Amino acid sequence: MIRLRCFADHCVSNAIIEALRAIGVEVVRLRDTLPTNAPDQVVLAKA
Repeated sequence: MIRLRCFADHCVSNAIIEALRAIGVEVVRLRDTLPTNAPDQVVLAKA
């Protein structure tokens, strides 16, 4: 079984995140792991 994992940027709404989680997608939010003003290079490395 393939497990889908997503890294959601700060512009992704909570409704979308919750909908994805409801169907079994693992979603990690940027704001839960890094400052929202983190440079793109840091975000990409984390993703």
